[in-house]
Amino acid sequence: MVGSLCKVTSNLGINYIFGCYRFTNYLINSEKNTQNNFIISPNPSQNFETVSYTKYNLTNKPYKITDATGKVVRNGFLETENPTISMEGFATGLYYLIIENTTVKLVKQ
Repeated sequence: MVGSLCKVTSNLGINYIFGCYRFTNYLINSEKNTQNNFIISPNPSQNFETVSYTKYNLTNKPYKITDATGKVVRNGFLETENPTISMEGFATGLYYLIIENTTVKLVKQ
């Protein structure tokens, strides 16, 4: 899937566009999600995702997770080279993990 996601709000005939994200092709199966050297596992997940990046060290990199509408549901900094990100408390559904300029689809079971 390739595309963009933006939130549009109208007020008094004026459209306001914000929260735009662009996403590119990704591969999903029950064990790994690889894109641009990311390895996300397990995906789909029940509570935790482990992120590995084979190209660069992820330590201290900012990340955010958005829901399917583009709303940021979690953000922070990756604390280790191969961090684990908790998805506890998230409703079942589709989410996007954004690290630097890369967006990866996450599925919470």
